[in-house]
Amino acid sequence: MLRKYHLEEKYQKKLSHVLQLQMKIIIVIGLLIMGMNVIANDTYAAESEVYGLYKKGAYSDKVYECNADGSEISNANEIDVKDVTYLYIAADVRIVKNIKKSPVDEPKVHTVKFLGTAVTELNRSFSDFVNLTKIVGLENTPLQTIGSSTFANTRLIDITLPSTVKNVDSMAFNHCLALTNISVKSEGTPAFYSQDGVLYKKETSTNAETLYKYPDGKTEESYIVPDNVKVIGEWAFENSISLKSITIAATVETIARSAFFSSSIETVQFKDLSQLKTIGEFAFDSSHLQSITLPKQLETIERCAFRSTQLTAIDIPQKVNTIDSSAFNECIQLASINVASGNTSYQSIEGVLYTQDGKTLCNYPIARETDTYIIKDGVETIEKYAFDMTQKTPYVTIPASVKNINEFAFYSSKIERMLLLGNVSTFGEMCFERTNLTLYTLNANDVGNVTVGERETHELQLYIPPVLELAKTSQGKAKDILQLPKVNNDTTFKDELQYSYASSDSAVASVDANGLVTMHKAGTATLTASVKDCFNEVKAETVLTVTENTNNSVDDPINSDNTNNSTDNPNNSENTNNPIGNPNPDINTGTNPPKEMLKDEQKNNQTVSGDKAKVETSDTSAMIFIEIMIIISGLGIMIFRRKENS
Repeated sequence: MLRKYHLEEKYQKKLSHVLQLQMKIIIVIGLLIMGMNVIANDTYAAESEVYGLYKKGAYSDKVYECNADGSEISNANEIDVKDVTYLYIAADVRIVKNIKKSPVDEPKVHTVKFLGTAVTELNRSFSDFVNLTKIVGLENTPLQTIGSSTFANTRLIDITLPSTVKNVDSMAFNHCLALTNISVKSEGTPAFYSQDGVLYKKETSTNAETLYKYPDGKTEESYIVPDNVKVIGEWAFENSISLKSITIAATVETIARSAFFSSSIETVQFKDLSQLKTIGEFAFDSSHLQSITLPKQLETIERCAFRSTQLTAIDIPQKVNTIDSSAFNECIQLASINVASGNTSYQSIEGVLYTQDGKTLCNYPIARETDTYIIKDGVETIEKYAFDMTQKTPYVTIPASVKNINEFAFYSSKIERMLLLGNVSTFGEMCFERTNLTLYTLNANDVGNVTVGERETHELQLYIPPVLELAKTSQGKAKDILQLPKVNNDTTFKDELQYSYASSDSAVASVDANGLVTMHKAGTATLTASVKDCFNEVKAETVLTVTENTNNSVDDPINSDNTNNSTDNPNNSENTNNPIGNPNPDINTGTNPPKEMLKDEQKNNQTVSGDKAKVETSDTSAMIFIEIMIIISGLGIMIFRRKENS
C-alpha cells in the first residue's frame, strides 16, 4: 500500500512539473502576442520621428525633410518616401504629381496632410502608397482636378473632396479595397456630390447625372441605382468586393466602359420601362456575373462586354443591332445565346449566334456540348473569336459556302478535327492559334499544307466517309438468325465507327446492338442500320419479310429445346433468299452449355475456393499476431513494475 502511494505521489510530482512548464509557455506566448499587437497598433508612433515635406517647385516630385509641425528646415535634404510616415504638403505647392518612390520598398506613408490652400491638381500623386489610410486638409484646398490613379492601390477608408473639384479621373480611386465612403464638401454648386458614400457627377450640358464611383470597400451586398442617374460611369463598380446584386434605374441609358470590371456582382436587374441602349466595352469583364435579363430597348453590346463572366445563357432582345464578336469571350460556362423573334439583325440556331441573313456565324458558346457541329450551309464568314476557347465540341464541319475564317476565329479551342467541304479563300491571322486540331478535306487534290496568316501552316488530310449498303427487300423464315452487314469500305476512321440498329416490329424480327437479327414469326419489319464517325452518320434500310417455318411449330428458336430440327440451329440454315446477311456460325441454340462455358465455370469455382482458403489463412495469421502482441505487452508491464519496486 505504501509502495503504491509512493508511486502515485511520484507521478503527481512529475505531472505538476509538466503543468508548470505548460503554464510558463502559455504566459510567454501571450506576452509575445500582446507585444505584437502593441507594435502593430503603435506602428505610426514608433516611426513618428520621420517627416517629409513636398516642395521645390510646382512640378517637383521630390520630398524634403521638415519639422514635426510641418515647417520647413533650411537647406533640408531630399529623402526617400519609403522612410516617410507623415507626408506634409507645403502651403505654396500647387500641383502634387508623380512623387518618386523606392523601386523596391513599399512607402511607409500612412497620413498625408495639406498645410495650405494652393493645391489645384493631383495627378498620380499617391498611387501605390499601400499604407496610406488618411488624408487631412484636402477639403480646404481649391482642388479642381484629380488625375488618373491619384489614390490607386491605397488603404484609404474615407475621403472628403472640396466642392471646387470639377474633374475626377475614372481611375482615381482604382483598387482602393478599404474605401467605404467618398464625401464632397457642400458649398455652392459643386460638379460632384455624394449620396450614401457614393460619388456622383452632374453633367450640366446634358442635364444627365452619372454614378461616378461606388467605393470598393462598401460592405452592402445589394444596391439600387437612384432614378435620376442616366449613366453608370467608367470603372464605377470596379473591384467592389461585397456587392452581389444591383437594381438599375429605368432612367439609365448607358453602362460605360469597364463599369463592373472585376466586381463581385452576380445578379443584375433592370427596373420596368428601362431605357438602357448601350452596354460598353468590358462593362462586366471578369466579374462574377451569373444572371442578367437585358432590357427591351437595348441596341448595342460592345467589345468584351461580358468577357470572362459566369453566364450560362443569355437572351438577346429584339432591338439589338450590334454585338461585337468578342462580347462573350472566355465565358467558359455559356452554353446558349438566344435571340428574340423579330430581331432584324441576328438569329439563334440551336443556341448559336448567326446574323439574320445567315451569312455570318458570330458566336459559338464555349460550353455548348455536342460531339459534332455542322455549320449552317450558306455561311460565308466565320467571325473573329467565333469559336474562341470552345471546350465541349471536338468535331466541326465547315460547309463549302464558307470563304473567310477571320483572325482568332478558333483561338485556343479544344476542337480536335475539322472537315472542310470547300475551299476557304482567307484564313485570318492566328485563326488556329493554340489549337491541336487536324484539318480534313474530301478532295484528294487538296491534300497538303494550308497557309494561315503569315506564319502558320497546317496539314490538310484526306477524309473518306463510311459507306453502308443494304438490299431494299429481304426474306427469311421464323427462327432464322442473320447478321446485318457493316461498313464495306476503307473509311478514314474505321476503328472509331459507332453502329446502331433498330426494327420497326420487334415481334416479327428483333435486332441487337451487334446487328444480329432474330426472326420470330411471320410478318414484315423494316430493319434500320446506321453508322457514324466524327463527321458523318450513314443509314440504310431493308424491308424484311418473314414466313412461317413449316418444319417446326415453335416460333422462337431462342427458347426451343428441339435439337432434332435442323432449322433450330442457324449453322444448318440454308436460306439462300436472304441478301442481308449469312447465318451466324457461332450461335448455339441448344439447352446444354458449350464445353468452353463449363470449363470457365470450373475455373470460377476453383478461384472461389482459392479465395476462401486465402481468407482463412489470413484470419489465422491475424489471430497469431494478436496473441503475440498480448504476450509482449504483458512482459513490458512486468518489467516496468519490477523497476518501480526496485
